[in-house]
Amino acid sequence: MPIAFSMLNEQNRLKPGMKILSPMAGVGGNYGAFTYLVPDEKYKKPKTDYLYKNDLTGANTLLLGASGTLGSAIAADLIKRGSNLVLHFNRNKSVVDALKAEAESQGLQVTLIQADFNDADEVASMEKTLACQGKSYQHFVNAAGVLMSLKPGKVGRVNHYAPLQIFKTIFPCLKGSAVFVGAAAEDINVPEIHPFISAKRSLHGVMASMSGEILKSKNYLVWYQPGILNGGMLRNIDPKALYQFAVEIGQEKPLEIDKTAERIVSSLYIPKVEGARHTYENAMVVRRDGYQLEVDI
Repeated sequence: MPIAFSMLNEQNRLKPGMKILSPMAGVGGNYGAFTYLVPDEKYKKPKTDYLYKNDLTGANTLLLGASGTLGSAIAADLIKRGSNLVLHFNRNKSVVDALKAEAESQGLQVTLIQADFNDADEVASMEKTLACQGKSYQHFVNAAGVLMSLKPGKVGRVNHYAPLQIFKTIFPCLKGSAVFVGAAAEDINVPEIHPFISAKRSLHGVMASMSGEILKSKNYLVWYQPGILNGGMLRNIDPKALYQFAVEIGQEKPLEIDKTAERIVSSLYIPKVEGARHTYENAMVVRRDGYQLEVDI
């Protein structure tokens, strides 16, 4: 289809407002057809520096794990786009304090909530704080996580149970979309971080099961699996194991954290994000960034 449209365009056969019906057969087009509308004006790619400026003005976004390497980059991008924020963190308060100062300098509202996701009482207290009480959230992002821990059960609580509890708490007042940050390791076994992978996979499955209910409530759900980043938690893995992991997923170079954060935030309200590949599990979009599976699933 892209080749056909390119040829038609070169032959000046595409006219503004023209409607095109394209009967199809095969994957994605069985017993149906695609329709296209030629736009009135030629598409002009905007300058990327201004592409997303202030396009989340007035939105309220809850971000879990805002003080982490990727989480803080996501928060910075949300600020750039004009969203009011509720930022969860456990440690590194100086990071979220700096984010709060930057956001407030731009006239945005920011609430900081400290909670250890390994502590059931602190999670319960956070749930009470976030209870709707007439407030709505347009967007939810879960970037909370811990790769390894000597404390029994902590990896499962931080990566699965606590984020799920928090999401269920705010779900009745969610009026937009949710993005859960997963990991490429869900697709490839890395023995060194098996508890982490297990926790991510289990939450992944729960969200896929909930996706129908989430869609029915007119919300959009994305499970975002970035490949190896040029910083963050995976730096704690043995270099040889990390190299083998990169080979197995076919990733040639690490992802830049800021660019990855930008694509994650874009996923909150843009159906297809350049640079990422997506599939569907029930009504949930699964987006892989920086790598792709050898076999479609």
